Amino acid sequence: MTWTHNFVCEPVICQEGFKFLAESNYCINIDECANSLHNCVVDEICIDNDGSFTCEPCLKGQTNDDNGGCVNADECTNGYANTMCDHPKGTCVDTQGSFTCDCAAGYRLTESEEERCSLTDHHEYCVDETCVDIDECDTGVHNCPVDFNCYNNDPHFKCCDTTWDMNCSCPKTYFLGGDKVCHPIVCREGYVYYPEGDYCIDVDECEAGTHTCSAELFCVNAAGEYYCLPCAAGFQLAEDGETCQDVNECTVEGDNAIDCQAGTCVNLEGGYECQCDPGFEELTHNCRVFDYHEDCDTKTCININECTAGTHNCDPCSY
Repeated sequence: MTWTHNFVCEPVICQEGFKFLAESNYCINIDECANSLHNCVVDEICIDNDGSFTCEPCLKGQTNDDNGGCVNADECTNGYANTMCDHPKGTCVDTQGSFTCDCAAGYRLTESEEERCSLTDHHEYCVDETCVDIDECDTGVHNCPVDFNCYNNDPHFKCCDTTWDMNCSCPKTYFLGGDKVCHPIVCREGYVYYPEGDYCIDVDECEAGTHTCSAELFCVNAAGEYYCLPCAAGFQLAEDGETCQDVNECTVEGDNAIDCQAGTCVNLEGGYECQCDPGFEELTHNCRVFDYHEDCDTKTCININECTAGTHNCDPCSY
């Protein structure tokens, strides 16, 4: 309420774009942008003013968010850019405010506005960045054998005999497909191109040291991959980090030292044994048999009771 000159209380009427704040007894601005009361459309940003708001266009490559602000527009999710990248010739990669195309083998990015405009029937309209076929014949990068003609293909190319087009061949780093087209040799993961043989060979990650095996595991190479395996019981990882070597249990000291008691420790491949003194025999505990050795928690020598075993030579009539 406000006072008039005749001391009559009248209600406070706020102007459009303002609202009454009872705690302070005056009118404050309404932020239409923050309260989603604006009518800005997509690709416009809402800017609040005292008592009003304005809608300004977002920059190219931006769109508005729920709060009326401008944020990066991911062209790769709306289907438009994938059309421009001419998938599968290229894959859309979103960037801040724009996008680019990651072109497949045999294709390249358009190089100029003139080239992008030439891709449409109406030259007043130009497409965005996209992927187009590489003409290996026109650029001279085909390396076709002597006496073979280069024929461009979308994608790639083919090299065929000048006298018979069905007699086709390919230069190194390419292979001849069933369509008589030269396709680039692309090695699968775990393989690398071998130029001397013009084919892919396995990468030995263990020998190259490119494996990710931890210190306690050894690397085993396989075709196109590798494995990280623990050493078997009785073995430990060698200094090369790639092989397992035997542990000489007989030389171990401290709490894990072998105590054969009445015998001698003899190291074996992957284990050990106790060669017991005469009158003693080996006692094993908690043994596990593997393909090539036996592993036991403990081995020691104990006395042989010849009397109970019946191995004595006493006279049965003697006392």
